[in-house]
Amino acid sequence: MLINLMKTSREPTNSNDYALANKLDTTVTYLVHSLCYLFKQIEYLDYDEEYFHLIKNANRPYILLVYELDALYSRNEPLAKLNQDPNTRAIWNHIDAIEGNTHLLLEFGKDFKYIVDMNNHSAQVERLVIIAGQEEAILTPELEKLIKEADIAGAMVALHAQKIRPKSKTSGHGAGFKAPVTEQVGYYGPCKQRKPVLSLHRQAQ
Repeated sequence: MLINLMKTSREPTNSNDYALANKLDTTVTYLVHSLCYLFKQIEYLDYDEEYFHLIKNANRPYILLVYELDALYSRNEPLAKLNQDPNTRAIWNHIDAIEGNTHLLLEFGKDFKYIVDMNNHSAQVERLVIIAGQEEAILTPELEKLIKEADIAGAMVALHAQKIRPKSKTSGHGAGFKAPVTEQVGYYGPCKQRKPVLSLHRQAQ
């Protein structure tokens, strides 16, 4: 049986905070990876109706997830400290919406340091989860629906990018980059884990 080490030093801390942060962060990570892959194909992509529809569908759950994560981190010091360190700052702490920031996500996807920082953030969140002793997040029905919406949006974005990607390509933005698509929608992330709705996580405590 795991001992909840967090409660020995921070009694008010809810262990569900860490499990919830982990779930929401990995969901956002999956969506960002899918978008970065799409934007790497931008030179081969016509800005057609389908493209703008995909961006619109991804933007809504992304904004709501970031809103929830901001609220969660703002009341939890160990989580907040991760975004104060440039080496563990989350991508969603850099960018609060997709629409209007697609150029930033393109640059993010091209910069290996940002990818490393994003993975570092997720790894540190998982560390807090393990220490807290609760690895499964308690979710409200609203959050479950939001996570599913984000996972579907990410899968559709990645599939579209794969569809328009040239079959043979040895140079260009997308060279050597594989789409982050898995057999099970929603199972993707740096730690193989597998999302406003006003502060939905508070209802889950």
